[in-house]
Amino acid sequence: MAAGRLLPLCVLLPRSHAPCPPCPRGCSPLPCACAASSLLLRRYASLYFIASIDADDNELITLEMIHLFVEVLDRYFGNVCELDIIFNFHKAYYILDELFIGGNLQETSKKEVLKVCAQQDDMMEETEPGKKKKIST
Repeated sequence: MAAGRLLPLCVLLPRSHAPCPPCPRGCSPLPCACAASSLLLRRYASLYFIASIDADDNELITLEMIHLFVEVLDRYFGNVCELDIIFNFHKAYYILDELFIGGNLQETSKKEVLKVCAQQDDMMEETEPGKKKKIST
């Protein structure tokens, strides 16, 4: 696992963007060293996760939240890869919505998130068009 990296937003903006001013506090000669927001990058095998964080947010907590999301994805899909997310992006978004609300961590229990996702899968199977409903006797 690679360590998380903080990137100032001006690094990722197109070249047509006006250059960022130097740090107003003088803490670094580089532009945007203490910008209002930064991007946090985390790589897991072939998957890349990027989070935009404010200057007053804790980078380590953000890395832990990304790690929690990856662990839940891994348990749900069983060794998650980019194809799982491409072909089941709605499920990945549903997991993300169960974990976070407004960028804040809502649920920390992986078991609880997976239980709710299993319930969602059951509801989706019941409402799938063209499938016969199960009749219990």
